[in-house]
Amino acid sequence: NKSLKDLFTAKPNTAALAKLEKAIEQYKAVFEEKKKKEARIKELEAIIAKGGKEAAKAKVELRGLQLQDPANEAKNEMQALQAKLAAKRALSNPGDDEKRIYEEEKQRVEGEKRQKELEEKRKREESRKRLKEKSSLW
Repeated sequence: NKSLKDLFTAKPNTAALAKLEKAIEQYKAVFEEKKKKEARIKELEAIIAKGGKEAAKAKVELRGLQLQDPANEAKNEMQALQAKLAAKRALSNPGDDEKRIYEEEKQRVEGEKRQKELEEKRKREESRKRLKEKSSLW
């Protein structure tokens, strides 16, 4: 027997919670990596400023870090942020995700059906064309 409060209290979707936790971990990892890279760059710049034998190695490593594709980093950040926001949205509106999945599947099935119909129509037309060619020979 459930109480009235139990019936109207929403149970969090465990799959959505897991998805949100994974997205948050990914989000944190991306920004941790960015912080580590920035710290390493500052460290290398300090070594270069001091000069000496290590300065040459530091210059090479710094140049390598600076040449890394910033667009790739930005892409990773955006993907992490997008995953986090999508997971939050799915958690707050669990029905919306199901509706979206249903609509996507419906569109996919309709697309396949249209493709099949077009293929059948093309085959019928080819068959008619071949029959006309054969009949013209008689």
